[in-house]
Amino acid sequence: MKAYKKVLAYMLAFSMALSFTLGTGVLADETETETETEDHSVAIDKDAFDELIASGIVADDETIAASEWATAV
Repeated sequence: MKAYKKVLAYMLAFSMALSFTLGTGVLADETETETETEDHSVAIDKDAFDELIASGIVADDETIAASEWATAV
C-alpha cells in the first residue's frame, strides 16, 4: 500500500509540474498566454423582475433582526 501512495504522489507532482510548464498552472507567466473573454450577459426584463420580487415572501422586521446573516447584509 505504501508503494501505491508513493506512486500516486509522484504522479500528482509530475502533473502539477507539467501544468505549470504548459502555462495552465498558478505559477505560469500570464503575459505569455492571453485569453479572450466572452460576453455572457443577458438582457433582463426589469418590469418582470420587479414584479417577481414584489410577489415574493417578505420577511418582517422581527425576522430580519433575529437573523445574523440578514442583519449583516
